[in-house]
Amino acid sequence: MEFLIFSTFQSFLVAAFIILLGQIIYSALGFGSAMVSITLLSLVFGDLSQIIPYFLLLCVPTEIAIVYKNRKKIDFSFVKKFVLFLFAGLIIGSLLLKYAVPNELVLYLGVIICLIGIYFLFFEEKITFSFKKEGIAGKIFSFLTGILGGVYGISGPPIIIFLKGLKLDKSSFRATILSIFFSMSILRTVIYLFLGLYNLKILLTAVLTMPFVLAGLYTGNKIHLSVSETKFKKITATVLVINGLLLIFKNLT
Repeated sequence: MEFLIFSTFQSFLVAAFIILLGQIIYSALGFGSAMVSITLLSLVFGDLSQIIPYFLLLCVPTEIAIVYKNRKKIDFSFVKKFVLFLFAGLIIGSLLLKYAVPNELVLYLGVIICLIGIYFLFFEEKITFSFKKEGIAGKIFSFLTGILGGVYGISGPPIIIFLKGLKLDKSSFRATILSIFFSMSILRTVIYLFLGLYNLKILLTAVLTMPFVLAGLYTGNKIHLSVSETKFKKITATVLVINGLLLIFKNLT
């Protein structure tokens, strides 16, 4: 399978299953897909410079579908202001992805994923914040979101902390965070194209993986409507901690 970024049919199926799992989580919670999918893909395949641009292409259909469905709940004025500061962080993060040492990127990814998983498991409900939409905190979190999104494709944690500090209800939270992700995906696609991070192999691999994305979107939406969000989030956080530790161990041995 020399026309894909995965060398064998078996490795493609492994990647497709990881993508399916990530999209289920994404559709169910409104975040978490990149944290799970990219850590697992990095653990199995290791090449972040291909995995992250590839994964980005897969997120766009999910984001379009959910943002369109929830468009009446989105505060577009707030989203536009948030994305302005996010853009600067995206440029810095994208440059790091292109020029940084691959093994070091994966090691740091493992550390970040462990910390994120521990936060969601033990501290999310204990440590609470209160923010205002127009405050300086939004600009800082937006910039951090851009850096993480550019270099790792993992932008959820800063946004989650900030939006929870705004005390949004569940539906508004999900709609707002996905609209920010969608805006960021468009910006990242343009930046990655400009930096030469895309090629025909990545595009073809994304196209062939798309049925698994759609299946994950459908399944995740069913879970969103029927399963406790708290329980599902705890399971996801546990998976993150395990994945992060495995990434660290892999790159230290």
